[in-house]
Amino acid sequence: MGSVEASTRLLQLDEPRPPTPPREARLGADTNAAKPLLVRAASADSRSKLNTPPGLSTPDPSTNNTNPNTSRSRKRVGFTALLEAPRNTHDKKGRRSSPPSASQPRPAKGILKITASPSPHELSLMADDSDLLGPANMSDMLESTVRQLAGTDRDAKTDAYMMLVRALQASNNLPDRVALQSKMGLFVQFIQRDIVAKTPAGTSDSPLISKALTLLDTFLFFPAIASTIPSDFGIFIVDHCIRSFEDPALPKDLARRLMHVMAKQDFPLRVMTSDRIKRLVSALHAMDGPSRGKMVVVSRLRIYARLMIQTKAYMAVHTEWLNDVLTDMLSSVKDVRNSAIKLGFEASFVFGREKLLQRKFMDLLEMSIEEMTYIEWYHAQLQEMIKGDSQDKAAVPKIWSVIILLLQYPLNKWRYFNPSLMIIQKCFNVAESNREANYAWNRYVYTAHLDEPTFHKVLPTLFMPLASQLSKSTVSPVKRELVMGGLCNLYYYAFKPNTNPAHLDAYWDVSVQPLTDALVPSANIPDTLDLHLQRATAILIGLLDSSTLRIWRDDRIKDSPIAKPEELPVIDSKWVRRNAPRVFKVISPIMDKHFCQLADRTSSIHKLWRALVGSVAFAASKEIKVSTDTATFVSEMFGLLLKHWQTGISTEGDTTETARQFVRAVQEMVLTAVESLGLLPFTEKMISLGRLSSFIPVATPSHRGLSTPDPSTNNTNPNTSRSRKRVGFTALLEAPRNTLDKKGRRSSPLSASQPRPAKGILKITASPSPHELSLMADDSELLGPANMSDMLESTMRQLAGTDRDAKTDAYMMLVRALQASNNLPDRVALQSKMGLFVQFIQRDIVAKTPAGTSDSPLISKALTLLDTFLFFPAIASTIPSDFGIFIVDHCIRSFEDPALPKDLARRLMHVMAKQDFPLRVMTSDRIKRLVSALHAMDGPSRGKMVVVSRLRIYARLMIQTKAYMAVHTEWLNDVLTDMLSSVKDVRNSAIKLGFEASFVFGREKLLQRKFMDLLEMSIEEMTVWHHFLVGHVEGMKPRQVWLRAAFQRGFPLL
Repeated sequence: MGSVEASTRLLQLDEPRPPTPPREARLGADTNAAKPLLVRAASADSRSKLNTPPGLSTPDPSTNNTNPNTSRSRKRVGFTALLEAPRNTHDKKGRRSSPPSASQPRPAKGILKITASPSPHELSLMADDSDLLGPANMSDMLESTVRQLAGTDRDAKTDAYMMLVRALQASNNLPDRVALQSKMGLFVQFIQRDIVAKTPAGTSDSPLISKALTLLDTFLFFPAIASTIPSDFGIFIVDHCIRSFEDPALPKDLARRLMHVMAKQDFPLRVMTSDRIKRLVSALHAMDGPSRGKMVVVSRLRIYARLMIQTKAYMAVHTEWLNDVLTDMLSSVKDVRNSAIKLGFEASFVFGREKLLQRKFMDLLEMSIEEMTYIEWYHAQLQEMIKGDSQDKAAVPKIWSVIILLLQYPLNKWRYFNPSLMIIQKCFNVAESNREANYAWNRYVYTAHLDEPTFHKVLPTLFMPLASQLSKSTVSPVKRELVMGGLCNLYYYAFKPNTNPAHLDAYWDVSVQPLTDALVPSANIPDTLDLHLQRATAILIGLLDSSTLRIWRDDRIKDSPIAKPEELPVIDSKWVRRNAPRVFKVISPIMDKHFCQLADRTSSIHKLWRALVGSVAFAASKEIKVSTDTATFVSEMFGLLLKHWQTGISTEGDTTETARQFVRAVQEMVLTAVESLGLLPFTEKMISLGRLSSFIPVATPSHRGLSTPDPSTNNTNPNTSRSRKRVGFTALLEAPRNTLDKKGRRSSPLSASQPRPAKGILKITASPSPHELSLMADDSELLGPANMSDMLESTMRQLAGTDRDAKTDAYMMLVRALQASNNLPDRVALQSKMGLFVQFIQRDIVAKTPAGTSDSPLISKALTLLDTFLFFPAIASTIPSDFGIFIVDHCIRSFEDPALPKDLARRLMHVMAKQDFPLRVMTSDRIKRLVSALHAMDGPSRGKMVVVSRLRIYARLMIQTKAYMAVHTEWLNDVLTDMLSSVKDVRNSAIKLGFEASFVFGREKLLQRKFMDLLEMSIEEMTVWHHFLVGHVEGMKPRQVWLRAAFQRGFPLL
């Protein structure tokens, strides 16, 4: 129809056009003509006096069908004030008039109502004339539309809805927003009235309802208009949709339109309450009958997706929609299945680690269905789909992914884990589903990393499918890229920031080391080998390049199931430096293949070497002297260089050019390392050439102690004797009261009986020895800010070394210096070094001797320094929470060890009694384990001071974690037992703790009830309380009557 009219219009372009009257005259005439028309159009009596616009045909008088659901009369409403002059013929008022033919009957007079609005047919012709929808025209159209909707003519209302919808859809932007917002109250009233309209027969007026819902849908498209919809109207719409969805006779077209509105709405939470969400989800879940269909099911899934974003908390409670997602993912209709899978992916990331939804999803999967669980039936359906067509096969890994993502449960602990693995294994072996199977496995890697304590255990399982695909000899380049992307995804989550350093070794050995070893293709296929090494080089650059800032996102898998090397997180540079042999073992095959490419600064090999050296340089940036780890890296570099130097170059081809390139490669390798690390690692004599042409780091005199032990003694047990190595802060020494040297340093006169020290044994630094420090303990002015800063620097250098005795002396020296000062000297300097000190303490309190036993002297000194730090609140507050967690867990493990030496037990307990770690460290679980460990302490660690220290820890925990101590009440038994001790100090401490507990807990009902249960517990046919009274209190001597009073005072606990 439209094409015929357009052709006619084109053919009439050559006809002469009548002159256009002046704009002012036309506007005035139109305005004067429109006013009486608008007034007369309001009454039904004047309809016979209106002229019918020519060009609009009337229905055949022979047809008399009045059913609005089957046919509609041809009445039209037009905006005559908006029409421009047509290009063919016009009447006096500028309206379009088609010349009547002889075969066309003239329309009956008065059928059409003339208003200031064009008909929908005319509006479609002028859709391109966007200037007609300016603010003034839109305002006039809205006024006319409101008048039509306020009337009683059903067809006029239908046309008014359609006309406004087309006008809004024809405009790119919202025209005259203010005018439209001001009429929103009236429009929602008309929509609310018409979406429940009935025909004279009592059935739903589907055409009118559809047009009203279409206008509402159009309003929801514009956020500025949707935000002005009243909440009462939103409540009506939601309740009406719920009632409609519950009606099995709801027509499919109306169901689709209502669902489209619900999928697009953004009503506030005061409309979308928990009760309405529950009823809405239940109604959608139960939809059946004629309202069922592909588009209805897809629309239902879209509503679920909208509600997930809009009311996440309620959708996690009312989970009937999960059943629909699982069911629709098995649908044979492609659109339904794809929509359900998409919704499943969205739900897994929206709800994340929502424990409530995960538990309900687990309950749904384990629900019984005819002697099998739902997940077993589901697995059987997936097995059948694998045997289907290519689309079904490709959908199976996606469905598997959705289930895994929604569970987010440690799958290695799930009893249906093996059947699930069988399904994805079959998908790997089917060509049509292999790509999607790789994507699904990458998503499983994401879920596995969420359970960090078990991730290192399942890493070999996660790596196996990827490695098995790369190890095949016939791997296409496309598939190799796909699997390499999966490896990048595995590295992305395995080496995430703040990964436990204890697991990095295993992660590297299991997943990275085979990259250039077991997974390297055969040399018989050089192109494949080069491609593999090229991808491996890019991956290693991503893992080692610490100069490029990258943002790590936990949910990156949502954007793409494969990762790129450029997205990989950087491995901790300290780990890289400490594990230089591991790293060189991986990069050596690449260097062996493309060593000469180091000469080209733009090559990937040069970038890899620059990234590796840069990572080590970053870790060594704060070194004062060259550490053993840095020396190890340099020795590995020299070993690699020596191997290539001895191998030489190939004699094939242009040997001259190859030789030049080889020399430039050696030059770049060395210069890059020197520029990044500096000259110091290459000038100190710390590297030795071994027998097998390999370099090894060795200790130099500066890395050994400052004095040598007596050659006659050969006792290496650190627990029984110590060598006499010392480091002194000579710059801190004041002039002694007896003798001074020229520089003002203390010089003790040597008697004839004292042997003079051998030349060069002592190394003078800016630090006093512990003996010298003890002599100057009273000279507090020597520990000013400058001197303390120097001493801290020297202490850190000693603690960073490998000499055990030097570390022991450093701890003792710093403790005495802090104890000698009344106030905390140079707080800023000490706080700035706290991060390093806690690392040293964390390292040394688990130190072992060469015999494998605990190094008690070193551990004691480290704990003493920690105890001293805890004495100063300003320093204790800067201790990191991670270190606090480590200390508490270490103390718990130590207290549980029956072989714990008594001295270490006392020092550890002293630390726990003095600590003030925050609640994120002192969790309920740790308090439970700590109290249990203290309660069960026995063996050689028992003793008076240990028991008293245990009571002090209880007193500290009562103040620090009152709520947890009221739950974990094993300490009450210890208090009762220790109050009966024959050791005075133990008894007094226990009674004091009982008094404190009675006031701290006050009327704590939970603790009172547990204390009552303890007293009424049976022991040899009597209660604990009766046993206590009969055996002890009643037989007290007069001097022990205070114990009776103490117990009477303890009765508030009851």
